[in-house]
Amino acid sequence: MCRYNDLKESRERAAAHVKWCEEQANRAKATKLYMEAITGLATDWRDRDPGKYHPVWFFVKEFDATICPNRGTNTVTKCDGFWIASFADDPTQVVIGRPIEKSFWSSQAPPPTPVPLGKWKEVAEVDCPKCKHKAIVVGCYEQTDDSAEGDTWELSIHSLCQECLTMSELARSWSDYRFCSFGKDGHLLG
Repeated sequence: MCRYNDLKESRERAAAHVKWCEEQANRAKATKLYMEAITGLATDWRDRDPGKYHPVWFFVKEFDATICPNRGTNTVTKCDGFWIASFADDPTQVVIGRPIEKSFWSSQAPPPTPVPLGKWKEVAEVDCPKCKHKAIVVGCYEQTDDSAEGDTWELSIHSLCQECLTMSELARSWSDYRFCSFGKDGHLLG
């Protein structure tokens, strides 16, 4: 025969198990994003239309952010981004630039698009909000909405901690139009 106390205890154990499962799912999702960022830091320099079809990850040299009073969040006001040739999946090609395919109308391909490059020592660092160790600063730029009613483009800045394998968002900006460029100077915004 089932008693009230047994049923109550069973409910508490089940609730604790659900909470544990949700924490594991959140941890797995965060680890997957961490891996996507690290992979992107090595390969996204190749993207011919940065952010259009998938998030583009890059190292951040310097950034500024201000608190948006309406939202209570940090808004990116300046961001200098780049890639590191020695970390790229093709260190030789990244120095030459993004290859551009020749168009149907042209007999030869245009010259490669320069890629903003930097060195490891130029990557900005912050204290990891979770473990307080030094974390590198990375950025992500992407089109998050593409519709007839309008587009949404987002730039987010994150700490990427190699000690506790976590990422924390530091600032984010969004717009109805493209507001970042990936030119040779590396000034994405500001």
